[in-house]
Amino acid sequence: MPRDDKRELKSYYNLNEIDDMIHNVVSYNKDIPVLYSELEKRFKDSKIYIEQLKLVQNRNRLPKLPTEILSYIIELKYNLDDMNDLGVLLCYNDMVKTYKKEGSEFLYGYFRFIDAEDITKLDKTLFYFDIACKYIGMGHTITLSIDKKRNKFFFKYGGGSSYFDYEETFNKTQKLYILDKYKNNLFSIKDIYAKMEMDRDSTSKSDDEYSPRTSIQDCIVDSYSE
Repeated sequence: MPRDDKRELKSYYNLNEIDDMIHNVVSYNKDIPVLYSELEKRFKDSKIYIEQLKLVQNRNRLPKLPTEILSYIIELKYNLDDMNDLGVLLCYNDMVKTYKKEGSEFLYGYFRFIDAEDITKLDKTLFYFDIACKYIGMGHTITLSIDKKRNKFFFKYGGGSSYFDYEETFNKTQKLYILDKYKNNLFSIKDIYAKMEMDRDSTSKSDDEYSPRTSIQDCIVDSYSE
C-alpha cells in the first residue's frame, strides 16, 4: 500500500536551506557514492561559488558586487524552475535522509525510490539516471528517471518478463531522447510529485496495485509512441 502523505514543496528556498541540503547529500556521497559526476560538479557549497565569482570579477576587472548580491544570484540559480537544479537536490536530499534511517524506505504513492546500494550499481554513463520505480507485474516497471543534461525528470518503462524482454526494453530506452514525446514530457520536481499523487489516487480507486493502466499513461515515454 502507498503512503498517503503529501510532499510539500516550498515556492522558494533560501541559500542556508540549499547549503544544508548540499552538505547532507555531499557528505553522504563521500561514504557511499550516490551522485553521478554531473551532480558532483554541480552540488557545491555556496562559499565556493562566491569565491569563483569573485575571481572572475578580479581577472576581468569587472565592478565588484557585494557578497550579498553574489549570494542572491546563487540562491536564484537554484530556484529557477527551468534549470531545476533545486528539484534534483530536493529529491536526493529526501533519499539520503531516508537512507540514514535504518530499515526505512523512501516511498511516494506506489513509487519506491532506490536505496543507496542500488544507486551505486547503476550505470552512470547513460544519459539518464533512474531514481524510483513502480512495479506493474510480470517483471515490468514504470521508472522515474532524471535527464542528466537537462536536469529534468521523466517516466519510462523498465524491466521485462524475461532477460531478452529486459534487454529489448533497455536498448530502446537508449534512444528515447530523440522522440518528440520525450522532449514534451520532461518535468520539474513539482510536476513529478503531482503526477505520482495522481497515479496513487487512481490506482487506489481501481484496487489493482499492479495494473499497467495508470492515470499518467500519457506521460510515460516509450519507443512505441511514435
